[in-house]
Amino acid sequence: MAASPERTDLALALGGGALRGVAHIGVLQVLHEHGIYPSMVTGTSAGSLVGAFYAAGIDPYHMAELTRSLTADVLVDTDLGPLSLLLLSQRVALEMIGRSARTPSGIAAGRRLEAWIRENLPVPGLDQLSLPFACVAVDIRSGERVILGARRLFPGEPPLGTVFLSEEVADTAAAVRASSSIPWFYAPKRIAGRILVDGGVAEPVPAPTARLLGARKVAAVDVAPTEGNHGEIQGLTRILGRSLSIGTAVMTRLQLEHDADVVIHPRLRDAPMTESSVIPEYLAAGRVAAMAALPALEELLRRPLRPRRRWFGLGS
Repeated sequence: MAASPERTDLALALGGGALRGVAHIGVLQVLHEHGIYPSMVTGTSAGSLVGAFYAAGIDPYHMAELTRSLTADVLVDTDLGPLSLLLLSQRVALEMIGRSARTPSGIAAGRRLEAWIRENLPVPGLDQLSLPFACVAVDIRSGERVILGARRLFPGEPPLGTVFLSEEVADTAAAVRASSSIPWFYAPKRIAGRILVDGGVAEPVPAPTARLLGARKVAAVDVAPTEGNHGEIQGLTRILGRSLSIGTAVMTRLQLEHDADVVIHPRLRDAPMTESSVIPEYLAAGRVAAMAALPALEELLRRPLRPRRRWFGLGS
């Protein structure tokens, strides 16, 4: 393995977005090509997956190759029978789920994804990673933000509404699986008596966590979809889904306005997480947005104080 590059005083906060998280890899490739090597990485959901591999020392070009093995049978391992899957595909699914406490807690179990992470990640323990890394999940019962990482990263007692987990979860694959437990899709991950779901419920892009862990300069990568003609929204599930996405977008913007110095937002259309044909498109979009952000990133690295934040990828 080549000598470790000189790290810049930059934390990279990688947001959630299922398969759109491939764009994070494109961003990392461009940063490396221009000599920018982040010294800390935080991740939510898909961002936790890319962040963990990066913190373990995996080259972003090799990460792009690994995406080829993220097939549909890895991403979707279901415990549901044909009837349950049929019901979940119908508009009446919300009402059925509300009435039945016996309804499964997720379409997919998530065991194969966790096994894939463990198989491909060369560093199993959070405290063995080459770079400071933490990922974000949410305790579905208490509503607390749960930050998972090595104990040395945590600055004393957490603030109200936040929990640090370190010794309780030494396994990186388990931590990433918890952060990636998309509600409805993956069953929650149980760790240390907590029931954990996707960190995007509370922190879609973990710039606040990077600040909490002491980062002085933060570049955030938001891979929420930016393209799509929503047209007329009709039907219970479409109205609910669109309402949730609007709320998430507002929360994300408020958090990033407060905690991110530079925000990179690749132009991405939405697609099913099992549609692997969009991977090259997502990778290229990440590269384009990172190239646009380079001047602001270089300025940020030169300045001792946080500059006015700038957004890239949305009409820039």
